[in-house]
Amino acid sequence: MQPQLNESLAQLMTGIVRVTPHAVLACDATGCIRFANDAALSVVAATKEQCIGVALGDAFPGSGIDVSKKRLRGMRFVPAWTHKSILIDFEIREVEIEGDTWKILFLQDAEQNRRRELILEKEASTDELSGLANRRAFQRCLESHQNHALVLAILDIDHFKNINDLYGHPTGDEVIRHTGKLLNEAFSKSSLVVARLGGDEFGILFDAATVKAASSALEEFCHRIKLTGSPECSEFSYSVSIGISIAEKAGVAPRELLTVADKALYQAKNAGRNCVRSKKIQKS
Repeated sequence: MQPQLNESLAQLMTGIVRVTPHAVLACDATGCIRFANDAALSVVAATKEQCIGVALGDAFPGSGIDVSKKRLRGMRFVPAWTHKSILIDFEIREVEIEGDTWKILFLQDAEQNRRRELILEKEASTDELSGLANRRAFQRCLESHQNHALVLAILDIDHFKNINDLYGHPTGDEVIRHTGKLLNEAFSKSSLVVARLGGDEFGILFDAATVKAASSALEEFCHRIKLTGSPECSEFSYSVSIGISIAEKAGVAPRELLTVADKALYQAKNAGRNCVRSKKIQKS
């Protein structure tokens, strides 16, 4: 490499390393590795002596890496210096250096990447207060099962505003947490999803094949809540109302399931609360 090329490369690499937390490799126009930061050396388990000046294909034997692509996921290779299989995700960009096209490879340990993605996905689909699925995850589950016969239950905590007004929002939060805990214990194994939909509203989705068992379990849940209350709020008890929509045939739109469950919920509230009401969806 010419001195001016070294200087250009050094400036470019300094800029890239400054703005990215990722492992970085740079390959010249001939496909040889000319730069590797410490993070990249750690990912490929190599020293600079083992990596710099080596052809990309020799550095990643058997990976079939195609630098014409912009992104490569899950490329597996066994470097000669470790004889240990490594799985890497690549993002590849082109830059011009002294009139030549270089490839800049951003590397990430693929297995760590997958674990991180799973954690982020779980956080994005979980309601922070109750620990249940959130509304987005519930809607996604409902939509993915609309080709099944379904039972949808919507649950509201009775007079929840009064709990907040009389005992404070921290107590209201504890009631939500406790309700979520009991719902998870009662229905996580028998349902398709248990979720907090927002405020004091919860949703449980079942396969219609379990309609009798689900209805019975929801009735029992009403009685259990009224009798036990929350151990952290022993100065009062509370109850819940539940509305159920039953689609015995597949193909009912999610919106209709929710609308019918809401109507059944209002019937439960009009009947004095602390009870379950259900409505069947007639579909030809």
